[in-house]
Amino acid sequence: MSTTQKDIAARLNLSQSLVGKVLNGSANVWASEDTRQRILTAAQEMGYQPHAAARALRSGKTHRIAYLTRQNPDTDPRSEDGGEVKALAISMAEIGYGLLVNVLPSQPQLLTRLRQMAAAHECDGYVLWGAEADIEEQGSLLESLGVPFFVKGYYPAHPNWMQIDYDHEAMMVQAVDHLASLGHRRIGYLGFTGSEEHIQRLHEGYIKGMSAVGIEAREELIVAERSDVDLTIEHVERWLALPEDRRPTAIAVGAGNAMWEGIETALARHGRFIGMGPDEFGVCGETHWPYRLMFGHALGYARVELADLVRAMASELIVPVLRGSAVNPVVRIIPRLQPLETMDLRKHRVVTADGLSHL
Repeated sequence: MSTTQKDIAARLNLSQSLVGKVLNGSANVWASEDTRQRILTAAQEMGYQPHAAARALRSGKTHRIAYLTRQNPDTDPRSEDGGEVKALAISMAEIGYGLLVNVLPSQPQLLTRLRQMAAAHECDGYVLWGAEADIEEQGSLLESLGVPFFVKGYYPAHPNWMQIDYDHEAMMVQAVDHLASLGHRRIGYLGFTGSEEHIQRLHEGYIKGMSAVGIEAREELIVAERSDVDLTIEHVERWLALPEDRRPTAIAVGAGNAMWEGIETALARHGRFIGMGPDEFGVCGETHWPYRLMFGHALGYARVELADLVRAMASELIVPVLRGSAVNPVVRIIPRLQPLETMDLRKHRVVTADGLSHL
């Protein structure tokens, strides 16, 4: 037979009422910290499993959070890391919550599932993760149903939504400022093409950063493109062919690893490398982990991971809301620039920008 609250109370010589209130997380229950820990330890040792349905009826809470996303038809789901799901599950487990994961093949099916879950009060909150257009519709539905939800992304049109994302605009301002601090005055921009909010914010951050350091953002040095090595090589070669007074000496990157690889390849064809010296070609901005430069040195956002973002979502939004605390609904995180690792093929060793190396 399964362990009951009565069994735990008998073992500890405490009242069943006190044990039940502590295990159920009831508010305004008096118990010393030592007593609480004795109850929780005994419950764990005795294999106590609370009955979820009964617990929800008593407290009005299910002690579950749902994570919902739509399967990308262009991606094999078996190849995805899923690190953000694991990070969220761990964060929720730390406060005694379970995680229900729902991956639906289409937006209509996901919306139907949301309606079903909300009607049955299956969870205390919902985490929405995916494309901005999908989340706009999903969030609007949950908002109309009056249930708590949390979204990954930045949605300025919905300032009351619980939302979290990296501050892409501030990141690019920081990248441009770094390049300007190295003495660069002709700084190009390589970014993604698209209408998504974070893509627009990266571009706006570059423009804002250039203005802040008193440099003109010239249209001929701005490229919005899909992240592709060969396309990047073409753009960089075109820039390098410009007259010296128009030729960029640095690039702010608002895209992925393919653009970094394309920049390095184009420079290598001219016997040049990315560096942070006064006469070297400077590059700074986004990268996707893992990534190593082939040659040279640079700063970048090397470890901006979704798992880190979901952990911040849990600590800054989900946990406080579940506990009834007031929060700022819009959280934007500015990561710090870090030295990128370098695979120095000329010396057959791995080196980092701070001068450390190993075989």
